[in-house]
Amino acid sequence: MNDKQQIFVSIIVPIYNTPLRFFKECLDSLTSQTLKETEFLLIFDGENNELFSFSKQYQEKDSRFILSIQPHKGVSATRNYGLKQAQGEYITFVDADDSIDPECCRETYEYAKKNKSDVVLFDYIPTANQFEKTTYANHSITRLSNTSVEEIQKQTIQLTNEKFVAAVSTWCKLIRKELIDSYFIQFPEYVQIAVDRSFSFASYFFAKNISYLNKAFYKYNKVESSITWTYYSNKLPLILAHLYAIKKISSKYSVLIGKQAVEIFFGSWPLYLTENNPEPFRKRISNICQVVKSNDFQFLIQNADTSTFPIIIKFELFLMRHKITIQIWLHALKWKILS
Repeated sequence: MNDKQQIFVSIIVPIYNTPLRFFKECLDSLTSQTLKETEFLLIFDGENNELFSFSKQYQEKDSRFILSIQPHKGVSATRNYGLKQAQGEYITFVDADDSIDPECCRETYEYAKKNKSDVVLFDYIPTANQFEKTTYANHSITRLSNTSVEEIQKQTIQLTNEKFVAAVSTWCKLIRKELIDSYFIQFPEYVQIAVDRSFSFASYFFAKNISYLNKAFYKYNKVESSITWTYYSNKLPLILAHLYAIKKISSKYSVLIGKQAVEIFFGSWPLYLTENNPEPFRKRISNICQVVKSNDFQFLIQNADTSTFPIIIKFELFLMRHKITIQIWLHALKWKILS
């Protein structure tokens, strides 16, 4: 590709052990993009000779492909590297096991330019029944209202409506690169679950104009090897990490974040008490207590709205805010005796 050629859209594709049949579909969808002023940044999260060699075949035919190999650090670090390398006026993300419509870049870019958008949202097509397909709206919107933007921001904290699945995810959005650079919007590399939520939140929080294009350009495949579907013996800190990242960006929704953190805490007990947890019983409960006493958890729950909680939960939250954990041991012993 000529270095002087202007790039309108950069597509960042993080790659790690993707099944070849999905990967081929992804690359085919990239090379079929009708917008020629694009670049396809294929970032390998660690070496994969088979997929890299396969990618080289596409690069030889289409100079828009740019290949990079980085040490294995996870998807967030891989995407962050892509953000640093991207030369486009706008950027978008495609996972290596997904694909996009040939008109995706051209139509979203033209829509962004026409409406002077910092972010353009669009829809997706699920290939499995993990989500009930619902579009964000039944018509395109040139400028989302402040109320709509705030609702999307809240959904990144607690997803309650499936029509927001695309909006809270990394994919299905075109973002102005200048916005990302000006506010140093990155993927926190300590977040391993819901890695896209804080990045999406920041994009919406700092954007001046967010538009919605009522078209389903993105084809989403669920791959069971995703970290979201993996069991951890001490998963609670990982589940809470994205809330911490969002609150570090802004304390605007600290009440909602606190409430969500409390709900996640009490909902996480099965992860620790289940027989599938390989840790010794004492270690499992000790892990929960360590979370309660941690500065990160205390930071999350300090403004929690407890008005809708039962009185027993309010009392236990009072104890947790004072880093008292005896009630946790009592609950655990009761479970062990009755199980």
